[in-house]
Amino acid sequence: MYELLICSATQRELKPLWESFHARELEVISGLITKEFVWGDKKILTCILGPGPISTLFSLGQLLAHILPRRAILVGIAGSMPGSSLKIGDVVISKEESLWEAMGLGKVEGLSEEVLNLPRKIYASEYAKSLGRLMQIREVSMLTVLVPSKDKREAQNREKISASECENMEGYAFFWALKRRGILGAQVRVISNVAGERDKGKWEVEGAVHRLTSKLIRLLEVSYEA
Repeated sequence: MYELLICSATQRELKPLWESFHARELEVISGLITKEFVWGDKKILTCILGPGPISTLFSLGQLLAHILPRRAILVGIAGSMPGSSLKIGDVVISKEESLWEAMGLGKVEGLSEEVLNLPRKIYASEYAKSLGRLMQIREVSMLTVLVPSKDKREAQNREKISASECENMEGYAFFWALKRRGILGAQVRVISNVAGERDKGKWEVEGAVHRLTSKLIRLLEVSYEA
């Protein structure tokens, strides 16, 4: 059994970590990109789940049918909400996760969260809270979206309704899959842009990912203490 699984939506978010620890590619598991590396006396499994909640839920479900780690961490980039004090390069951990597309279901006649069995929020485990304290990073409310905010106005509306500080496309699905399998999990994100900013020339992905990688090394140092 792997003690720890580290996932991301894309390879660019894990590539610096793979290179730092000379990660070894594994045999294909359900078509997923999986690599492992050694940290001390423990093997760490990493996996690319693909972008978006649907791909995340499907890919993680496929992986967990073969391997059940004790703990799992989702890492990646995120967009800070326009009214948030978060800045590009800030690394944060999720204290609660909402799904934007589920937030209005209760207002539709004949359709509710109870029918679809989707909670409005999934709260972080004690493991995630402990991890955040040990890593000395800020805990924030995060919002999962099927489609990123198309402009500042949409991002502001989502921020107001959800009371979240950043948006991503995978967190809710990740936590939902882990919850169904009884696995402790956490989500660590680095801010690479402002939500609603579609000019990617104003994003700072490369620098943000390197900042994230340095924090992931600290994560490995403390993850077994959490």
